[in-house]
Amino acid sequence: MSKLLQLRGGTTSEHSTFTGALREVTVDTTKDTLVVHDGSTAGGFAMPSSADKTKLDTIEASATADQTDAEIRAAVEAATDSNVFTDADHSKLNAIEASATADQSNAEIRTAVEAATDSNVFTDADHTKLNAIEASATADQSDAEIKTAVESATSIALGGSPTTTTQAASDNSTKISTTAYADAAIAALVDSSPAALNTLNELAAALGDDANYATTTATAIGTKMPLAGGAFTGAVTTNSTIDGRDVAADGVLATNALPKSGGAMTGAITTNSTFDGRDVAADGVLATNALPKSGGAMTGAITTNSTFDGVDIATRDAILTSTTTTAGAALPKAGGAMTGAITTNSTFDGVDIATRDGILTSTTTTAGAALPKAGGAMTGAITTNSTFDGRDVAADGAKAVAALPKTGGAMTGAITTNSTFDGRDVATDGTKLDNVSTPTVTGSSVTAANASHHVVSAGGITITLPANPSAGNYVIIKDGTGVAETTTFTVGRNGKNIASAASDLVFDKNFAQITMTYVNSSIGWSI
Repeated sequence: MSKLLQLRGGTTSEHSTFTGALREVTVDTTKDTLVVHDGSTAGGFAMPSSADKTKLDTIEASATADQTDAEIRAAVEAATDSNVFTDADHSKLNAIEASATADQSNAEIRTAVEAATDSNVFTDADHTKLNAIEASATADQSDAEIKTAVESATSIALGGSPTTTTQAASDNSTKISTTAYADAAIAALVDSSPAALNTLNELAAALGDDANYATTTATAIGTKMPLAGGAFTGAVTTNSTIDGRDVAADGVLATNALPKSGGAMTGAITTNSTFDGRDVAADGVLATNALPKSGGAMTGAITTNSTFDGVDIATRDAILTSTTTTAGAALPKAGGAMTGAITTNSTFDGVDIATRDGILTSTTTTAGAALPKAGGAMTGAITTNSTFDGRDVAADGAKAVAALPKTGGAMTGAITTNSTFDGRDVATDGTKLDNVSTPTVTGSSVTAANASHHVVSAGGITITLPANPSAGNYVIIKDGTGVAETTTFTVGRNGKNIASAASDLVFDKNFAQITMTYVNSSIGWSI
């Protein structure tokens, strides 16, 4: 019965450090050859491989490794088919002149001839010079002939530094312009402009490099409030004054304002201007100290440096004495009780009574019907087409009960604005808040919607992303159990890439939360 002999083996590298045992044989698996070991020599002794045997088979019989150079040379030269360059060949070459060739081309011979100093050959350079001379050209042309030729030419290139007459700045012709003419024209254009604005680039930079500067400026001005006034489209805020008034100090609380429909004043009304067109300070004092239009008893003297109902009182003083017979029908200078009305088409102690008639009606003829300067309760409405102590009452607001106090309170209706509220764009912020979804605890497989928020409460389920997302769509997913590392769940890509990869996402981070935003078809859902 045949037996199988199996030897240890290894690569050539492994054999390089292996000593083996005495007479041990191993196999070099790299060279496919046997290696005999003596127990001490690293690498052992390799037997010839099949490749080595092939090389030996190709060596001729009787070949030796110790032939001399002379023997090898003699053997080569004696061969009829060696094609070796012999000493005889060297002798032939040495007999040929330096640089001599048997196969020089026409071009090489021509180059050699033209390069000779005494060949007197008509060269290509000579042909080029002749070809450049115009037909019928002569060497004895006169100045006039040359001038005529130049003037009739359609294109002339002037070399060197030719000069000509500098034309006047007003000369708008086809004459040649010198550098002096050009410098003078540029200087006139700059016209002593400041250094920072004497080039077109500097002017463009000063205009912000805006090719539509006029349109841009007109548009910007169009967004401003005209000096003549107009309607604001947004809120007006200031930490200074408006028309000289400190609005913050003046107070715009509705609860502190007198409604347009009237109401009770809780304090005095003071002004250094006019009230419904009247200068209150100049018009008089308390209504209780005023004489009603229907007449009444004066408690003091009436003085004037003008006329009274068209009469110069000073002149009348000389006529109406204490002995005047009609004195009983007159009001003494010391004052007294009027029995009838006082009428005038002029002023009374500086007051235009006719104008006041339009204000003090028959219902306000008594002092009790007037509001004292010290303040009091109004029984009717106050109307004005101007300002009240510097405030435009009509513009400031309506009833106090319809306003929100500065101290705060509950709004009963919506607040709308086409501007900002405390620096925030409410319309934009609201849209963002509308897109924020409430987290949903998800314990089973589900297909997520755009802007949905899933808190996963079970492992082994799949949260499938939206099938047809648009750029900017997002889904928020969070591990709510804290055991995702051991009990994973899957985020299904639903045909779209996740982070540029066509594979689902395995969620295995405890309590982790990710926001997946759809970018495009290549990236897909970005994490």
